[in-house]
Amino acid sequence: MQKIVIQEKNERKNLLSSSRKELEDRAWSAYGLLHNARIISSTEAMELLSKLRFGVELGFVSKISLCQLNQLMQIIQPAYLQMALGKKLKKLERDFQRATLIRKEFSK
Repeated sequence: MQKIVIQEKNERKNLLSSSRKELEDRAWSAYGLLHNARIISSTEAMELLSKLRFGVELGFVSKISLCQLNQLMQIIQPAYLQMALGKKLKKLERDFQRATLIRKEFSK
């Protein structure tokens, strides 16, 4: 297990040295899209949250915490959204509610 952790740290160092600007841009682009979206699918949200999470882990973004991102990754799932709102939602309604929830979390 420790060998894997060391390998991952080395890979991150290599990525940072070769692609720092691109990684930083991806993280901030993801932040901007998530912060401003009015409708977003669960697939797109998860992809963007993953990019942003990596940016937070690398120290590029400090406007949101890993804890907040981890929680968002759970509560934006279709079943969780419907359970939280207490009703079955059509896809477009879920996508709208998901974007609203993400924007609220980013405004904290």
